[in-house]
Amino acid sequence: VVVEQYAKAFEEAYAEAKTLEYGGLGWGDGELKALASALAHAREAGGLARLQRVAVSYNPCGEAGLIPLVEALRGTGCQLEAFDTKCTEAGEDAVLKAAEDAGVKVSIC
Repeated sequence: VVVEQYAKAFEEAYAEAKTLEYGGLGWGDGELKALASALAHAREAGGLARLQRVAVSYNPCGEAGLIPLVEALRGTGCQLEAFDTKCTEAGEDAVLKAAEDAGVKVSIC
């Protein structure tokens, strides 16, 4: 019963969210992959319809975490902000390519 209540609350929260702020939390690729999994679940459950922006700037993450996040946001049309991360130049190019393929706008540097 408790798990069902948490699941319902999670889905309701993500259904209404316009902006998600996760900047400066010290999150690496593992945390971004976990976030990507949660967002993919929310999207599949009909959530994220109002989502306009996800910010993960100032975290020590790279393309290994950002690309799954881009994929989780596929089709939402939202903006992903990932400034001052640990992405290499090649990693940034890979994230931008994944974003283009997924229809996600990305600001990264």
